[in-house]
Amino acid sequence: MCNHSRLTYLGSQKAYEGYNYYFKCLECGAVLIKLPSGKIFQVGGRKAELKAPAV
Repeated sequence: MCNHSRLTYLGSQKAYEGYNYYFKCLECGAVLIKLPSGKIFQVGGRKAELKAPAV
């Protein structure tokens, strides 16, 4: 999980029980999503692995 403190607010999205809030880390590029339940998910970032498509 990204532990950096420099975030920028991207916006919110209406969810079933409230709003999801989106933030982007200015240091590693991860997008953090805060759900109405308080859980936080990280999408991408500097440590995210890119997998090559199977041929």
